[in-house]
Amino acid sequence: MNRRKFGLGVGCVLVGSVSGCVGQPEQPPEGEQSDGETNTSDTRQLVERDPSVVNRDVNAAPEIQDFPGRDTLSDDATATAFVQFGASDDSHQVILLTDSSSPLETTVTIRRTNATPFYNETVTLSTEAYAVYEFRQYSEFVIEISTAQHSDTKDVDANLIDCNDSHQFIQLVEDGTIEEATESTMMGCL
Repeated sequence: MNRRKFGLGVGCVLVGSVSGCVGQPEQPPEGEQSDGETNTSDTRQLVERDPSVVNRDVNAAPEIQDFPGRDTLSDDATATAFVQFGASDDSHQVILLTDSSSPLETTVTIRRTNATPFYNETVTLSTEAYAVYEFRQYSEFVIEISTAQHSDTKDVDANLIDCNDSHQFIQLVEDGTIEEATESTMMGCL
């Protein structure tokens, strides 16, 4: 693993979000009303219900050349998990990876901010395998990550769930630390 390259990539890839994207956020199912609160950064409303799991097809996961930090993965690494939450046109992907060549059993728990967990699974990460979680519901989320060496929570900002192509990379480092980087095209949406 080349931590300097990854660290440089983390330093260069800054959190970005754009307000004012034009498009329809995910709406509550027919017959239900949104009990969301207004987000002050744009006119969309936060959805205050747990999203459904829409897709678990591991073949829908992005290829390794699609994200920075890939130098920590082998050339033939594959996704061990892909889960899509919600079904709007807007999206944001969270990619979990590790620099460990040994299998790393990782418990992933996902919840909306200030809510109870709605999703929990254990995945095996290594330099051969990564996991992808795609959020397609305009809500604030928290991902809890736990291994024998790691324990942390990471926020998924609702403003990243928009029409832009955005990814949040969470790397579990062998020394027990967790590094994070976010990238977004940061373009206005038409």
